[in-house]
Amino acid sequence: MGITSPLYISIPVVTVAAVILLKIGNSSKIKSDSAIALISSSSLAIGAAVTSVTTGMNTDVCNMMFGSILAMSMADVYLSVAVSIIVAVLFVIYYRKLFVITFDENFARANGLKAGRYTNLIAILTALIIVVGMRMMGVMLISSIIIFPALTSMRVFKSFKKVVISSGIVSVCAFLIGIYLSYLYNISTGSTIVLVNLVIFIIFTLIEKIVYSE
Repeated sequence: MGITSPLYISIPVVTVAAVILLKIGNSSKIKSDSAIALISSSSLAIGAAVTSVTTGMNTDVCNMMFGSILAMSMADVYLSVAVSIIVAVLFVIYYRKLFVITFDENFARANGLKAGRYTNLIAILTALIIVVGMRMMGVMLISSIIIFPALTSMRVFKSFKKVVISSGIVSVCAFLIGIYLSYLYNISTGSTIVLVNLVIFIIFTLIEKIVYSE
């Protein structure tokens, strides 16, 4: 089978970019926000240049930027499922170590944990999730599926474990509702999922104000 799906190329490229971004961000000369701007803008420019050279911009750039579920082939679906399972299994296996690294990296290093290895693992897992959702959400909206569920869950829940579980539930619910509304009203899938996430975030914010104001 030929490499007909962009995901086969995107996965290794984005994984390498995530590790490079982490290394640059850890550099004292270049801060993390500058590193993100550097890598993201360069990657987008390279992608646009390659697309224009290879296809003359005949491909639907709007689908690439904002996503389209119709742009996904069966190969994309199978690969996305496989990558999602791998990410979930790795997260469960290394849950405690990832928790310690996320909570306090210096504490983890002091206790002999190889923080660099697990920080790279977090970056790679995040990169894989981004690649999986990029075809549906698009380049411009992909960050929302990572940011919104966590921020939403933290409105109500305060422990790491509860936030992780709640984020997973919120993500799945927003995805399913977004897909249904997208089909029902013929709206862009990626934007619909983001809007559903926004509504859920507002609901959780109101719950937070009601519960913690008492």
